[in-house]
Amino acid sequence: MTLMQQEFVNNVTHEIKTPLSTMLMAAEVLVEENIHTKPFRQDQYISIIRNEGERLREELDRVLDVSRMTNIGIHLNKEVFAPRTLVNSLIERMNLQFKNYNGSSEIIWEAGEAEINFDKKSFELILTNLIDNALKYNIAEPLIVIRSMVVEGNLVIQVEDNGIGIEEIYHTQLFHRFFRVPLGETHHIKGFGLGLYLVKQLMDAHNSTIFVSSAENKGTTVTLKIPVATKNNE
Repeated sequence: MTLMQQEFVNNVTHEIKTPLSTMLMAAEVLVEENIHTKPFRQDQYISIIRNEGERLREELDRVLDVSRMTNIGIHLNKEVFAPRTLVNSLIERMNLQFKNYNGSSEIIWEAGEAEINFDKKSFELILTNLIDNALKYNIAEPLIVIRSMVVEGNLVIQVEDNGIGIEEIYHTQLFHRFFRVPLGETHHIKGFGLGLYLVKQLMDAHNSTIFVSSAENKGTTVTLKIPVATKNNE
């Protein structure tokens, strides 16, 4: 087993044990005989269980997505659609994650109703991973800006953040499976090192490109280039 794989196993073990321990402690409080007399405290611990369960589900979904992709390949159900409405609804659905990080978002959509021929589930998965990273890797109040434009027949979408940034020496490894940027003690930042690997595989499967512009302590911008739908590629 390589060092990177061993680190992945260690991260998986930690990321499963931590929310489970938190959920069990919260559940123990909820079975106290007089907990029903303290509704505010009861709601607090129910919320803890819900949030930790959701976090655990999201991380395990990433592992399962990569496992399926490795074993049976990527199954795509492409359709032509304009992503603008989907992006807006995705940000609304991620409202809880933004609240948890005291973050905010801004959408600057200059691409109008430009259409792409893309698998919708894959598109949502890509954006969700990028936004999740932008929220996590931040020591300030996260501001996520999503921009779009049409350039030379491509829909260009940028996810920009004001986070901790990434040193240039790590840029070429960002899309490798299991890779996580060394940050010393990284356990406070949740993840398995699979998100960007999954994003890159999905972009490649759609003949689209992704690249990162970032510098330490200066935030990160991830750029997606997706061919605009035409009669030839529908």
